[in-house]
Amino acid sequence: MPPSNCLDCTDYAGRRVVFHEVNRVNHLAKRPYLAHKSYLKKVKLVLVSPQWVYESLSVAGALCYYRSLGTKVTPSGQVRHNFVKVVVQISGASPAAVRTTYYDDAIEPREHGQTTCVHGKWP
Repeated sequence: MPPSNCLDCTDYAGRRVVFHEVNRVNHLAKRPYLAHKSYLKKVKLVLVSPQWVYESLSVAGALCYYRSLGTKVTPSGQVRHNFVKVVVQISGASPAAVRTTYYDDAIEPREHGQTTCVHGKWP
């Protein structure tokens, strides 16, 4: 029996992407916001309409999708972006599958020129 999905959509490039329910549940202890439907709606928005997509530096055959939610001020007064990041296994997976997703405050590889942007352009 195939795994059940908490999300099944077509990404910006026409690929089918699923988020397996078992994977979501496995991440709940570290990322409790995954329990909320509002966060899953953000994940879908990032997949369907990402601002930037980069090749993953740490996972072969995976892409990192990003969308900004605006900016936030850190306790030290530094202004940082607030992104939703979704890591999707593209190669070796049919359909493509979400590996993980979380809030992030930087696109580190972009800042250091270490990876290839496959969609979008930083302003």
